[in-house]
Amino acid sequence: MMNKLSIERSAYLITMFMLGSITLGFLISSLSDRFNRIHVITFCVFVGLLSSIYLPLAIYSYPQALFLLFLWGGVSGGIYASGLAKVGEIFRKEDQISANVAYSLMDCIGGVVGVFLMGFTMDMVGSDGPIYVIITAAIFYFIYMLSTYEIE
Repeated sequence: MMNKLSIERSAYLITMFMLGSITLGFLISSLSDRFNRIHVITFCVFVGLLSSIYLPLAIYSYPQALFLLFLWGGVSGGIYASGLAKVGEIFRKEDQISANVAYSLMDCIGGVVGVFLMGFTMDMVGSDGPIYVIITAAIFYFIYMLSTYEIE
């Protein structure tokens, strides 16, 4: 809304993100069943990084912003679903409940801390604060993914 969007248009942006998470996330997690999950997750992290960098520009073109947030939501959902599948692959059946709880808990903690940091930077730097937090988190996540990447 700080970028001169109406409440309705702002709500549609969030809706497109969630719609992408549900629809594309499902398709991406299906792809991770057929391909190496780590490669799929790394690709999704890279697309998420590009999306976070492009968002400040795309917000001024509403159709581009809708598409970008749909795509970004899709890769975010794909990361979560493919990550859960990877947890199921790594841990024994006896340990999967604990591992899934820990994975979901870390996702929730990241969501809470991320929203707090976005609000804090918004107070400190203005409307671009959330973008700085999102880009920084995406860069760190992508670096982490590359550092754990194994070439087969």
